[in-house]
Amino acid sequence: TNSYQIFEVANQKTATISGNWTISGAGSRIVVNGGVALSIPATYSISGIVDVNADAKLTLFNTTLPSLGKLATGSTVEYAQAGATNILNRTTLAEANSDQLIYSNLKLSGTGTKIFAKDVTVVLGDLTYDGSTHGTLTVGASTTAPYSEVQIAGDLLYIGTVNTANAYNLVTTGKGAQSITGN
Repeated sequence: TNSYQIFEVANQKTATISGNWTISGAGSRIVVNGGVALSIPATYSISGIVDVNADAKLTLFNTTLPSLGKLATGSTVEYAQAGATNILNRTTLAEANSDQLIYSNLKLSGTGTKIFAKDVTVVLGDLTYDGSTHGTLTVGASTTAPYSEVQIAGDLLYIGTVNTANAYNLVTTGKGAQSITGN
């Protein structure tokens, strides 16, 4: 609850929280450092801001989402929930009152439907739909205006079985060649 506390997850390749974690002080946050993959399991949640540095990964198994802060170039956020989950496109859950969230790399997996929020979701790197690692993936979108648009500057990769629940606009924004691949 103290202000401006920085909790760094560092010096290990993988880390998983083993209890609920609340970061509530003004300016306080969790920082996932480069080379670290932090998992939030389905049984525990983080309440607070999480930054993800370059070459770091945040995997979300819990449908209760933390607020996402700075997502550095080269970082990856994975939504891997077994239940339906909205993909954040704002830095906090209060969409109308927060800043646009820009992903470097975004991966969607898990058996729960992943729903792109209203308006625009921006991915400056690659977008991966993984319907293999944790089971068949279903991707959906907002059914009310403003409708969902996904802007991707990197490549789109399909792995395994991927279903679509609702349509969304996919806009390629890369300056060079972009590819859509799958198996």
